[in-house]
Amino acid sequence: MHSDQELVEACCRGDRAAAEALVRRYQSAVCTLAVRMLGDTQEAEDAAQTVFLNALRSLHLFRGGSSLKTWLYRITVNECTARAKLRKRFPRPASDDDPVASLPDQNRLASDLANDEEQETRNAVAALPESYRLPIMLRYFEDLSYEETAQALAVSVETVKIRLFRAKAMLKTLLAEREDLRS
Repeated sequence: MHSDQELVEACCRGDRAAAEALVRRYQSAVCTLAVRMLGDTQEAEDAAQTVFLNALRSLHLFRGGSSLKTWLYRITVNECTARAKLRKRFPRPASDDDPVASLPDQNRLASDLANDEEQETRNAVAALPESYRLPIMLRYFEDLSYEETAQALAVSVETVKIRLFRAKAMLKTLLAEREDLRS
């Protein structure tokens, strides 16, 4: 098993096998984060492919100041954020052939799963503004350290801690409101 640094160096020399190994090593992590950010598996897979293409093209710029995983997460956050903004500006029209359009309403799905505490927490996290949702996802769902989360978001560790503190307060309020609605 090669280290990340060895894979990076081999990729920079044009070694295709090293590039494939790098993608295999981090594909699951990048796809998982993309799905959590975008909420759509197909779009997340497209985003992950773009992430790896961009990463492999700019791998020569990777200096090792952070872990390769954190660097890839940063690229993933940027790509998914851009896609989400584009989706807001140019929403896809629902068609009869669109399998997403035939799915039950998201709010109804959420209420059907309201008894499931983990799903309720995930729904509350999804309702947070992005600046608070991303630190929660990276720190607690992806298990990154404060430093790695800060690097992935291109902010200071102190900013991550502040956003996490505020996000937790928002989550408590959201979850309490939802509990009150069920009572």
